[in-house]
Amino acid sequence: MTVSTPKFLKDDIEVIRGDDYVTATTPLTWTDTDAIWPTLAGATVTFTRATFSKVVTVTSQSLLTLQLTAAETTSLECIKDSYNITAVLTGGEIQTLVIGKFIVLDKS
Repeated sequence: MTVSTPKFLKDDIEVIRGDDYVTATTPLTWTDTDAIWPTLAGATVTFTRATFSKVVTVTSQSLLTLQLTAAETTSLECIKDSYNITAVLTGGEIQTLVIGKFIVLDKS
């Protein structure tokens, strides 16, 4: 018997509470260098951490971009927690693209 499971990226990230991650040089990005993601054209991709979720921009088939404002990062609790990025594909299938730890650090 052969068992096949979907593949996803695993990536831990850190943000500083109260900082912006919105300009061309500071957004959070994920790159699928191994071409393991399904076709993302027309998909809705969402970042989720505990009770916080936000739509992710599909910059290209292999690049996802998440912009967070200072107000959004200020609202996040300073803890290490799990996050995931999931895609709802055009046929309605839900697929996890990225999982990892999301660490929010305080400036002080």
